[in-house]
Amino acid sequence: MAKKLLLFIGLLSLFVWNVEARKRSPFRLENDTILHICSNLSEMDCLDFYVSDDNSDYFTYPFWRIKNIVIDEGVDSVYFGLNLISAKRLSIPSSLKDLYLEEVPPGLEEVRLSAKNPNYRWENGALYNRDKTLLYFMLPCAEDSVLQFPETVEVVWTIPKRYYPKDTLYLKDLPSRHWEGYLERYPINIHFSKVIIPERCKPISGYIDCDTLIIHSAYSLEGYLNDHVMSRLSYLYCLSDSAVAHVLMEDLWDSIKWNYRRAIDRRKIHCPNYDIRKRDTSWIRDSYRLTCVMENGDTLVGVDTISSERSIHSVKIEGIADENVRFVKQDNHYRFYVATYDTLYRLPLEVSVKPEERKPKPKCSDFGEVRDSVFTIREGVDSLPYLSDRPSSFRKVIIPKSMRYMEGGITCDSVFIYSDSLDGAYYIDADYYYVENEQLYLSIKRKLMKDRSAVVYCPNADIRKRDLSLQKNTNPPVWRDEQDNVIDLSNLRHTNFWQYLQLTIEGIEPGNLWVFYEWKDRKYMMKYSWERDKDYHGTHRTSSEV
Repeated sequence: MAKKLLLFIGLLSLFVWNVEARKRSPFRLENDTILHICSNLSEMDCLDFYVSDDNSDYFTYPFWRIKNIVIDEGVDSVYFGLNLISAKRLSIPSSLKDLYLEEVPPGLEEVRLSAKNPNYRWENGALYNRDKTLLYFMLPCAEDSVLQFPETVEVVWTIPKRYYPKDTLYLKDLPSRHWEGYLERYPINIHFSKVIIPERCKPISGYIDCDTLIIHSAYSLEGYLNDHVMSRLSYLYCLSDSAVAHVLMEDLWDSIKWNYRRAIDRRKIHCPNYDIRKRDTSWIRDSYRLTCVMENGDTLVGVDTISSERSIHSVKIEGIADENVRFVKQDNHYRFYVATYDTLYRLPLEVSVKPEERKPKPKCSDFGEVRDSVFTIREGVDSLPYLSDRPSSFRKVIIPKSMRYMEGGITCDSVFIYSDSLDGAYYIDADYYYVENEQLYLSIKRKLMKDRSAVVYCPNADIRKRDLSLQKNTNPPVWRDEQDNVIDLSNLRHTNFWQYLQLTIEGIEPGNLWVFYEWKDRKYMMKYSWERDKDYHGTHRTSSEV
């Protein structure tokens, strides 16, 4: 079996991890050298190598001291998520076949490639695959300000970087114990006087900082032309007029949507094949049929006004291709545009948004009477909305039999509930509850049992309905994880992540088993209690820590 290596040292942490703490390690450390040994670890396994904080069990290695990176002979595959910014030298063996690069040390000065390696080519400070169609990386050259990729290159993995002086380094998030001996330089993008992209090269994902950009490729320019590049770019040459037209149109659309100045100056671009006569105007006419599809799926035809509570999800305009139709909401109006070649035409269509009607805010007097801090809701009221003049607290609140729904919270010393069913009773915060209906009493009692303590009284309750046989249940609780595996709480370790557990007790129906939790001393304290549906709670309770 071919030997495998996967290495991940990412930006998620500014450390190199303790390789002695684990049996399977993708690397080992010797003085200022990191040696890559054979491994079958997956990419996700490598993500486990991290340091949490100063109290971590992992050993933290001074990553800034590493100068040499050595891939051992026999290794044929490397996941290279390297972020050792102090590394100067990289050694590649003859056995290496697959190299995945996520980050290249910007301070790299030398690559030692085995002469027997049939898969890679090291030439003029750049690492290619054998046929030079893939450029992995190239070392920055201080003398040469022109970056020109070979004609054979189709994919460029990364753009070279250089260093900032130490005084520009931002150390706020770096633990103070790592400041001593930290690098005196920090990587930045290189500014070139000229960058030349060959004909077969696909868009480069890295940031290109230059004065002049010459693109012989016909691929999309979205990876090249953005507000950051164009703000510094003095001249752009591109043969593909469709690519230039697309970028110009998207830049215009962004300026319309976000109402800001266009980022790209058309005068900086030279495209010999550019021709505004390619704009399509065949769809222009006097009238249009507009179909709006709302967010809830409703279809509206020929509308010019919609409610503020609704919004347009998509539109269709008869005679115009769907991919060319765009719309934007501005100043409570939907406006519609047609995209063609390098520009957008605004249509003489508009859908206005009708402002929301101001409804009178309900007050206490609309639903009852307030006297001496006692709020008596009138009989016949079935729904109580949020009250605009509601005081912070009442002495007493009386809820009639007709009440069914409540919105908004009410705080009081005591509440008298004569309703048989009250949806929203959990909005009430009181010290004393008088509840006439037996089932509503049970519901409120259970809710308060979980959230807070309060006196709840029901004249129709009968404690003789409690199932006292539950007190004789001595079966131990069985805890399971989300995969339904039985676990032992005594061996469960505290972690920084939520862990959901399931509890069952033989002899107790799942619907009669209630589980509550609360925080205590930065650990999970789980309390569980059980009862039958009509036993009025309070017969059998125990607790256990997790």
